Amino acid sequence: MPERKILFGGCLICSADAQGLGNLSDAVVEEWDTTVEKILKTFPDIRVVVPGHGVCGGEELLTHTVELVRRYRDNSHE
Repeated sequence: MPERKILFGGCLICSADAQGLGNLSDAVVEEWDTTVEKILKTFPDIRVVVPGHGVCGGEELLTHTVELVRRYRDNSHE
């Protein structure tokens, strides 16, 4: 809902208390962080982010999701 600056992120966006990515059976982990970064660039004034699970937040949920994805990829290549 761009006019209200609300993003319903679904399972693409992790909640603030998420420590992992959850079920990856339908995920394309290689593109996940890039997709979230595109959202940040396309909608820089998002005020409310509704994740797939957990409490709503703001833009920090997007950056948290990017960090989780990168941590997962870094750890899966060790």
